[in-house]
Amino acid sequence: MKDVGITVLRNELKVLPGGLQLLESMTRPGAENGAKSEDFISLIARVDPSQPSILLYHQPIQFERTARAGIGLN
Repeated sequence: MKDVGITVLRNELKVLPGGLQLLESMTRPGAENGAKSEDFISLIARVDPSQPSILLYHQPIQFERTARAGIGLN
């Protein structure tokens, strides 16, 4: 995907021009990729709640926590 200019997010936050924040979290119970819930907590802590945000979450089980962090769309 890199060869065609596609950025793959893995447990990270990307701020697009205009301020839209895209977050991707692979953290989930029993994850084989080594991601831990601490990774998820530190990821959402970086969100600027005054800016729009979209969370790409493979198993969206933390709706309350993401809402408290100011994430607009899960």
